[in-house]
Amino acid sequence: MHLLDLNDDILLYIATQSLLSRTVLSIMSRTCSKLHDLLSPALLREPVALDRSNLASFALFVHAGCLRNPAFSAPLRCINFDFWQVPDALDSPTLEDSVPLLSGLLECTQHLTELSIQGIVLALTPEDLRKVLASLPTLQSVKLYGLTRDYHDVLTNVCPGLKTIVLAFMEDDSPHTSLPVDPRPFLQTHGPSITKLVLSGVTLDASGTRCPGIVDLQIVDYSVRNADSGLTGPLVHLFPNVEHAHLLFLQRASNATTFSFRQSLDLHTALKDLRTAAARWQTTHGSWPNGLRFLEVESLVGLYCLGLRCDAARVKIWIPSDPFRIAHTALADVRPRCLQFSVSRLLEMEDVLRLLDAVSQTRSLDHLIIDISPGLLHELSFHSLLSQVGDALRDSHVSHILVHVSNGDDEGEPLLDEPPELLLSPHGDMRTEEPLLGLLANGNRRFHRLFLEVKGHSLRAWECGITDGQGVQELDEADARRILVREDMLL
Repeated sequence: MHLLDLNDDILLYIATQSLLSRTVLSIMSRTCSKLHDLLSPALLREPVALDRSNLASFALFVHAGCLRNPAFSAPLRCINFDFWQVPDALDSPTLEDSVPLLSGLLECTQHLTELSIQGIVLALTPEDLRKVLASLPTLQSVKLYGLTRDYHDVLTNVCPGLKTIVLAFMEDDSPHTSLPVDPRPFLQTHGPSITKLVLSGVTLDASGTRCPGIVDLQIVDYSVRNADSGLTGPLVHLFPNVEHAHLLFLQRASNATTFSFRQSLDLHTALKDLRTAAARWQTTHGSWPNGLRFLEVESLVGLYCLGLRCDAARVKIWIPSDPFRIAHTALADVRPRCLQFSVSRLLEMEDVLRLLDAVSQTRSLDHLIIDISPGLLHELSFHSLLSQVGDALRDSHVSHILVHVSNGDDEGEPLLDEPPELLLSPHGDMRTEEPLLGLLANGNRRFHRLFLEVKGHSLRAWECGITDGQGVQELDEADARRILVREDMLL
């Protein structure tokens, strides 16, 4: 019996449930029309990552269907193409030759909903990119990396169904453009319809047409044209209905915004200038009226210089250090209910404890999420960590704490193989849970629940009496997750 004598269900099961790699399946699909038609949906179901090394091969695979049926359209939903990636094979197409290959491939993917292109400036002219996008009427998400201001009209009157736009700009060589790129011309026909916007390397001012549909805003490397608005004015004016804001590396770009920031040797004074300008603008024009559900900033310095005058239900800070003793003021601006921060090394604990001192003075804050890396637990026991946290939170309003231990993959750290119960006690003695939670409840009558999640293991949670810190009870995982959802603490 030959392989093709098997019925389609068995062939599909062998192909998709075996350990065959995607590359092997792709080779099999090009051996005959039956296997091509059978395996194409399975191969194209997941996002496809392409660069010049595999572009020609993948285009040949897709065009095989078009040759047999002119009406064929690959059931592909997502393509990620990278011009930056240096090809492995010597016979890979040049940057110039890869453009018609990519364009021809996309003409056969009429159902595509997500497209990401990196290194655009290397190969695609503004006209090339506009033609590519115009051929994709069903696109809902576009991510364009490596743009300059010359591409300002590539999204005009194309892709009417876009909901997500990601624009990453790079400096151009023009001697007349010292500021980062203004992204508003790129958004002129999509401002009312998109719901998620991600920007990198941009400058904004508090004028122009608004984008009322955006609820998820992410900006990295951001400066303002008019220092009188502060960093907050343009965001509130242009994106009035934002609910989730991720604003990173603000102070790095701020040296292009105010004279005092450029000239002053006192960075704290310069930050106060930005903060004062933002507060003054909001007093006149208002802030986000409904507050924010989530606000992510790089540091307390970034939060401080934003000078926000609205509530943010949950605030995430990458770096907990407080070099200017501004944590309490920065947190008082946004009055968060939940604070999330990271700690990866023992030497960062001093900054963490100083931050927790500010937390204990912030009446609105009753939930904490602490992201810790395996590296910290190789230097400090979980028991000692909770003991220090508990001491810093005496007389605070904190009632819920979620401790999340990452797997360390991204940082190249050794994995933490211990399940949560072994973190509680060096000997895995579950009777130590009660005094362990007592470290958090002692001196803090409001403390109620502790959640512990080690990535790759199950979630565990405990509940203690609110009044006396006694009577510790472990919750089952389903109940614990329901509580996290209810308390808006899911990661």
